[in-house]
Amino acid sequence: MITRDAVSDYTPVREAVEVLSCKPEEYVGNVVLMSSGGQVYEDAKDRTSGLHPAWRTSPYVLATWRHPANNATDAERKAVNDDITFVKGAAAKKLAPNTGAYMNEADRNDPDYIQTFYGANYPSHLAAKNKYDPQHVFYCPTCVGAEAFVDRPDGALCRFH
Repeated sequence: MITRDAVSDYTPVREAVEVLSCKPEEYVGNVVLMSSGGQVYEDAKDRTSGLHPAWRTSPYVLATWRHPANNATDAERKAVNDDITFVKGAAAKKLAPNTGAYMNEADRNDPDYIQTFYGANYPSHLAAKNKYDPQHVFYCPTCVGAEAFVDRPDGALCRFH
C-alpha cells in the first residue's frame, strides 16, 4: 500500500522505480492500483474490521511480480523469489514503511508477513482464531496463527512448541 506522503517527494519515488523496474533479461510486472478513499476511509471508525489499518490511509496499492523461465532450475526460481522478497519488496517497504500489503496480492515469502498483512489488527485476529479454531485445523503459510507451525522440507507441517 502506498500513502500520498510516500509519493510526495520525487527522489524516493525514483529510487523505488529504479529497483522495481527490471533488467532486460527479466520479466517483471508492476501495477499501481487505485484502492481506496471515500467510504473506505470513513469506515476506519469500525474497529471490528479485518482490514489492515493502512487501507484507511493508502489510496494506492503497488503490485510487483516476476516470473522465472519455464525451464528454470530450483536455484534460479529461488533467486527470483528472493529478488521479489528482499530486493523489490524491500524497495516498496522503504518507499512506504508504515503501510502494509493486501495478502491476496502480496509476497507469501515476506518474513514480516504478520505486520505487512495484518498490522495492528493481528492480536484481535489471533484471539478470534484461537476462539473459533482452538485446534488450529485451518492453516495457510501466512494466515493468522501460522507462526505456530513449521513447514518442513519434506512437506510435513509440524506444530512448533
